Amino acid sequence: MHKMIKVIAKFVDTTKNPIKGNNYKVKLYDNDIILDDLLSESNIDKNGCVNFLFDISKAGSPDSPFEKKPDLYIALYKDNSIVFESKVKKNVNFFEKDTNEKTTPILDLGVFTV
Repeated sequence: MHKMIKVIAKFVDTTKNPIKGNNYKVKLYDNDIILDDLLSESNIDKNGCVNFLFDISKAGSPDSPFEKKPDLYIALYKDNSIVFESKVKKNVNFFEKDTNEKTTPILDLGVFTV
């Protein structure tokens, strides 16, 4: 059994109102040398929040087969066109603080202004 990971974030516009709507989709990626791995996708809720849940084994790929500390970034799409991409958060260690195997580690990427 692999370990599930949860990542959360929020999107607001320049006036601090939440970005929302069915025409938005957010994708969570692991930045790799050759090809970035798509880890999860999420719709935006009415508060501008997104929740990703993925298996940490998805971070492994042919260019990083045993990776356990992914380099994460998220991309916001509107009508299938990218409108925002976050900076890469390097070597995320989901397990440094969590010693309980029964809990799901959670990473809050914070609020992004678009």
